[in-house]
Amino acid sequence: MVLNLFQDPHPRVRWAAINAIGQLSMDLRPDLQVQDHQQVLPALAASMDDFQNPQVQAHAASAMLNFSENCTPDILTPYFDGIVSKLLVLLQNGKQMVQEGALTALA
Repeated sequence: MVLNLFQDPHPRVRWAAINAIGQLSMDLRPDLQVQDHQQVLPALAASMDDFQNPQVQAHAASAMLNFSENCTPDILTPYFDGIVSKLLVLLQNGKQMVQEGALTALA
């Protein structure tokens, strides 16, 4: 799956992989959320830690929104505290584009 590319050394490849997940989250809903949340949510959360590449962080926050919009509470609950904590860190420490992505995801 495209999730392997979240670990690629080049930030543009990581950005493109996150973009693909964001789009697939909309196109394959709710099946992607139900079947793959255990892989996708941790991968997106880890991408929000990419402080060397704010474009990747911002896009991960946006893709998190796309993915989570179609999740049921029972899917999101185990990840909720960790995701919200990461988004709050982005709000406090990120560049403007990162803050905007985090704020939108929190809303």
